[in-house]
Amino acid sequence: MRCAATLSAASDRANENLLSLTVSSPALLLNQMAERYSSTSRILMEYVDNSLVDAESFYDHVAGTYRRAVYIDVFVSNERRTLRIVDNCRGMPPDVLSRVVMRVGESKKRGVSLVNGQFGLGMQSFRAACSTLTVTSRAAGDNAYRICVEREQSDGFRIEVVDEVPALADLSGAAHTGTEVVLSGFDKQWIDGTFGPAAVAREVESHFERLLDRAALSVRVWDADQPGATPRRCQPIDYSRLSPGASVKLAVDLGFGQTADCNLCVLPGAANAMQRDGDADSGGGDGGGFSPELHASRFFVSGRRIAPCGATASFARGSAQRWTLWSNPNVLGYIDMRGARDGAREGPLQPVITRDEFKNTRHRAAAYAAIMEAVEPPLLEAIAAANAYSSERSFSTLEKTLTEVLAKVAADERRQTTELERLEKQAAQRRRRRQAALIKAEREAAAAAAALAAAEAAEAEVRPLTEKVKAGLGGLLSNAVRASGDALANALDPSRVAAEAAARAAREAEEAAKKAEDDERRAEARRQARRMKRQAPAAEQFSVRLVRGLEKRVAGAAAMDEAGAAELRRAVEAVLPPPLPRERSRLVGSTIFVDADHPDFQARWRQTRLGTTKLDDRLCGYLATIVSSHYRERAYQAADRSLVDYAQCYEEMLSTYCRLEEGLRAALPAMLKEMNEQGGFAA
Repeated sequence: MRCAATLSAASDRANENLLSLTVSSPALLLNQMAERYSSTSRILMEYVDNSLVDAESFYDHVAGTYRRAVYIDVFVSNERRTLRIVDNCRGMPPDVLSRVVMRVGESKKRGVSLVNGQFGLGMQSFRAACSTLTVTSRAAGDNAYRICVEREQSDGFRIEVVDEVPALADLSGAAHTGTEVVLSGFDKQWIDGTFGPAAVAREVESHFERLLDRAALSVRVWDADQPGATPRRCQPIDYSRLSPGASVKLAVDLGFGQTADCNLCVLPGAANAMQRDGDADSGGGDGGGFSPELHASRFFVSGRRIAPCGATASFARGSAQRWTLWSNPNVLGYIDMRGARDGAREGPLQPVITRDEFKNTRHRAAAYAAIMEAVEPPLLEAIAAANAYSSERSFSTLEKTLTEVLAKVAADERRQTTELERLEKQAAQRRRRRQAALIKAEREAAAAAAALAAAEAAEAEVRPLTEKVKAGLGGLLSNAVRASGDALANALDPSRVAAEAAARAAREAEEAAKKAEDDERRAEARRQARRMKRQAPAAEQFSVRLVRGLEKRVAGAAAMDEAGAAELRRAVEAVLPPPLPRERSRLVGSTIFVDADHPDFQARWRQTRLGTTKLDDRLCGYLATIVSSHYRERAYQAADRSLVDYAQCYEEMLSTYCRLEEGLRAALPAMLKEMNEQGGFAA
């Protein structure tokens, strides 16, 4: 007895030294923990999931349906900055309500992999974004109870009995059971793109896609700021409607009672865009619908989303296809982990507390490897086919744009050539008129000068002789001299001499004018011999084709009309030799074929993971150079010049290149937009 008393006393003294964990400010700690939530939609999913968990009691796993209709309604108000979630499930009596709201870390879901909320923190997630949480619930045969929690409140909570809740009556009918959760006083910075009916509906569809497929379940999203507006009912994705390029649907045994249900498909970008546009017209007119970003390949655990496959770090870093496959937005679907029985937790892939990653279990790597081995090979083949499809559509867009821009350049050059020829003709006419006027003026000046000189010469010769004769013969011979002088004057008439001199000058001027015309003609002939005629083909419509190897150029022209294709085929077979192994391009008739498999083209051809083209200045410059050179080649063939002025050729080709490049730059934004719409959603 004495020994027992001694041991008891020693134990009491040891217990006096034990310490207990004390949280000085529970509200502050919870607020800090809630900061792990980064979006309104993620917070909302915690409360929607609580309703889905409560609805499990009505679900018949054998029949695959709920035993009665289950409604979960979400009301979004931007104006009042509130979210309200109402369900018609079992509801909660006051003791359960107080435990769910007030007991942190005490969750009855722990050990059940089927549901979220195993750590009892989801109800406190409101603290990250808003000021107040109000929960009202009514169980069968009981009153309705309400509890309100403020963000900074740590004690003083009270459960109150309230009157009938109209929202529960609207959903539940006569039973009036269910729960209403109101999140109010959202901080302004949280009212963003995720805070809206369309965004909320898309997030619900992405997060609970596997559960929305159940019969008798209806999850609706309402715009509380638009009374009377039609709600949007959240729907699962019907992958069979997407017309995928390939689909992988199988179950992979991960061992330890866990199976991965894989349902993945590869959707070509253009079909992806059409599906998005088609669904955007439905869904209550709120702009919602199919969203590839939200329905890309994702991990689920028993119907609840974990994270996108490419964003799950532990999975992605073990795959050589992280960027090619798992981060490709054209790979849609899910990989859903389920246990061999409800509540089984021994599987290798189990979610962490934040449910955006898997725990580092002993067999996690082996489970990942089994999934990759099963689904990656067929998906990679489908991605290659989808990329080729998108690439060919990009080629078509690029061909069309090049042809249109070249047609505009050709039209501009034809107008410029016509205007230049008109101006040259006018200048030649002006030169000829100036030359004729100059020759005429020279002729008239020469005639006048000759006449004046002749008159002066005649007068100078006649006057001395007449005076001498008069002085020598005197008066006796005055009459005879006068008669002789008159005869001599008549013989040396100045006007006659002037006429003869003018005639000589005119002949000389005419000979000079003729010589000048001959010189101008010979000079123009020399200029024409040195210069090619500036010409753009006026009667042809050029087209550009991108082909995979020039040996396929005839097949590449299949888009042309039948007559054009036949004519092109005959021209190729009759005229052209076999193409050179590394020939970049070739001009056939008025069609310019560009080899898209040539190394120079491939060095400038960049693509996204979706196979769409990334156009840049290098590719535009390369294509502008090739197309402009062949265009000028055809222009010179039409000019039929045997002599080549290389300086003029270089200048004209540069002019065409600059015009073509400028046109491509102007068309680039519209071209990129069209290619992205055809090929997917990656920039």
